[in-house]
Formats: sequence, structure tokens, C-alpha cells
Amino acid sequence: MAKALVDPNGSIKGTEREPFAVGAYRVRGFEAQFPNGPFVRRLVFLLTKDVPFAPPTTVMLSSDPMTALIGKADDEVLFLDEYFCGGHATLEQIP
Repeated sequence: MAKALVDPNGSIKGTEREPFAVGAYRVRGFEAQFPNGPFVRRLVFLLTKDVPFAPPTTVMLSSDPMTALIGKADDEVLFLDEYFCGGHATLEQIP
């Protein structure tokens, strides 16, 4: 996934930021603005552990153009979502 986010010949052409650690996780952050189904992805964080067979986790900051239909046209609504091997969870809606 990281290669697809920064491939200069690809459709996303994102920018990788300085990696950092949070607890047992190594985090790689990417700035990219690309459509993904009905959403527009803005920031992508790939979280990995240095443990054999530990599944990766992805956290994405996204917008949904459909929020304009529910009266949020003046304020962009962002969603912070976590994706993991077992599924998906919306962590936060901003604002």
C-alpha cells in the first residue's frame, strides 16, 4: 500500500512524512488526496509492529461529499477511521 500511495507514475501521487513510533507501533504517514469509493482520503497512516505475524492497521482521515446533503455544506466534515484485518471502525467525526 505504501508504494501505491507515493508512486510518481500512479494515480495518487501522495507524499510520505517522517515515520514515528507510538508505543509498540511504527507509524508511516502519507498526505494524499484521492477518491476511494464515496470518500475522499486525505491522510493515511500505516501502523505496524515488530512482532512476527502482527497484522497491520490503517488509519485514514477522509471526507464524504454526501455530508453536504445533510446540511453540512458550510463546514467540511472529516472522519477518522481505523481499518484492521477484522473490519473497520469510525473513531471520530470532525466537527
